[in-house]
Amino acid sequence: MAVERWSGWVSELERHPLDRLEYGAILDCRDAIVTEVEVAGSQRLFADLDEIDARFVACTAESIDSPFSHDGDGWWRSRLPSDPESLAYVQKR
Repeated sequence: MAVERWSGWVSELERHPLDRLEYGAILDCRDAIVTEVEVAGSQRLFADLDEIDARFVACTAESIDSPFSHDGDGWWRSRLPSDPESLAYVQKR
């Protein structure tokens, strides 16, 4: 299930820096959740998603010039890691 994958990716981000491809995969995973949660209509899934989103927000910062924001419309695409080491790793080419 996409919600469980999202939680796993956020856990990875909380533990260590991710490269550009991995970070992009996190955001792609979050994109997929929208439809899945809406179709399921489960209050538990909505609550779980809110909790995971809060963890993601806690380890990221809003960035207007995120290179990932052009790949989709979700609010999560305008966020980058807040930890300087993690941010540098994501921005490394």
